[in-house]
Amino acid sequence: MLDPVLAFLSLLRSSEHVGDRDRRDRGLDRLLDEAAEDAPLHGLQPGGRQAWQTLDLGSQSAYPTITGAIFEFGFSDPILQMWAAFLDELARGREGMRQPFHCATPEEAASTHRLFTAALRSHAERRVVSVTASR
Repeated sequence: MLDPVLAFLSLLRSSEHVGDRDRRDRGLDRLLDEAAEDAPLHGLQPGGRQAWQTLDLGSQSAYPTITGAIFEFGFSDPILQMWAAFLDELARGREGMRQPFHCATPEEAASTHRLFTAALRSHAERRVVSVTASR
């Protein structure tokens, strides 16, 4: 049985660095882009056999859909999930939502815009750019 923590950590690993991995990682190896719902893991137990295993992560939306987990998350699903979150927050308020992720506020959107604008300027000008506080 795969350890869920190891499965989660393997998802955080970048497939770019498979070759230069520190040997202490033991079992946290790679994530393949061609099957986003699968997490390939290299299992290594001290004194045990080495083997590649695939953990099927499945698909589960924050808000239920008609098809459920039968089909993969598709092209139109993200906007429908955003609308569901917006309407849930509108009807029940942040504290009463069915799931823990609330919608972004206008202030949060403005802060994000300032942050990314500073990042773009920093890259273009090759210097550190300060991010101004909200106005």
